[in-house]
Amino acid sequence: MTICVISHHDDYNLRDTSFAEGMEPAVFAIFRETPRTRQTICSRCQIQTLCGMCPANGELESGDAEAPVDFLCQVAHLRAYTPRVSVPEHGDCPCCSSGVIFLIFQESAKRLQEALQY
Repeated sequence: MTICVISHHDDYNLRDTSFAEGMEPAVFAIFRETPRTRQTICSRCQIQTLCGMCPANGELESGDAEAPVDFLCQVAHLRAYTPRVSVPEHGDCPCCSSGVIFLIFQESAKRLQEALQY
């Protein structure tokens, strides 16, 4: 049994125990609370809830569960910029105010604001 339909790296062997034991919150906590092994731009990001990044997405994109996924980072920033949410700097992020694509995202957010009448 796995906690994720995409990634099958973290699993729980139902042959060794019962399904009910596998569904215990403590079992899920083992997977959810696995610490990161290194710092990335995601480590200090304060808009993580807007991006949808998870270990399975990292695995799919690069084979590395902890590697940031550019597309998801871009989506998160656009989701923040459109309603004018401030995004604190969090490393060498191309979407943040010192990044190489920041102005492109500001223009996109402005178009969305106009279309959505923000």
